[in-house]
Amino acid sequence: MENTKNVLAIVDGKEVTKESLNAIIEKYPPNQRMYFETEQGMKQLLEQKIAFMLLEKKGFEMGIDKTESYKQEMENIVEQLMTKYVMESIFAGIEVSDDEALAFYNDNKNKFADDESVSAKHILVSSEDEANKIKEEIDGGLSFEDAAKKYSSCPSSAEGGDLGKFGRGMMVKEFEDSAFELPLDKVSDAVKTQFGYHLIKVYDKSEAKAKSFDEVKDDVIREVKTMKYEKKYQEVMNELRASHKVEIL
Repeated sequence: MENTKNVLAIVDGKEVTKESLNAIIEKYPPNQRMYFETEQGMKQLLEQKIAFMLLEKKGFEMGIDKTESYKQEMENIVEQLMTKYVMESIFAGIEVSDDEALAFYNDNKNKFADDESVSAKHILVSSEDEANKIKEEIDGGLSFEDAAKKYSSCPSSAEGGDLGKFGRGMMVKEFEDSAFELPLDKVSDAVKTQFGYHLIKVYDKSEAKAKSFDEVKDDVIREVKTMKYEKKYQEVMNELRASHKVEIL
């Protein structure tokens, strides 16, 4: 008879099919799946599956299923599994049309824009006098980058003081205000923050830029769908709390 179910083993009358092993493989990270899809990997997985089945039988023979710890663990597993399937069922019909997504985008364009940003270098020292002396050296011909490597106490000194690109809200306020107001390639006066005194040099600026709907369509759909999920979840919770007795002690 043809083995239409791809049965690979039978343990006390219970079949182990290739399909059941494939379902296990799908749960592994992609980099591990490749091994288990080989003949050697599939054989190893089959042996592991058989071992688990035999250990399960041994557990029932030992009466482990009658213990309180097992019952509690099973109760938790059932609760989690049931929640998963109920949530999938509740959310199954939720979709977002292109018109809904476009309407949300038009009302919230600022959420889908590239923020204003600057790229800057800095030199961090402990006193204002030291910062002023370093600036005099830079004005006299020492490069900002060399000055950062020579004097700055910030780890960025190894990169000539380069902090890279950052937007608003990513740096302390005093530093941020100076950086965003500073003209390109001009060295700031000493700027005091909680960390010390900074000399700042901005080498690039990017204005805030709105993205087109087509550029962010997938993100918009995800956000609208999440909002629908949250709304549906709350509706279901309200219904359940109204129809079941819940006491918080």
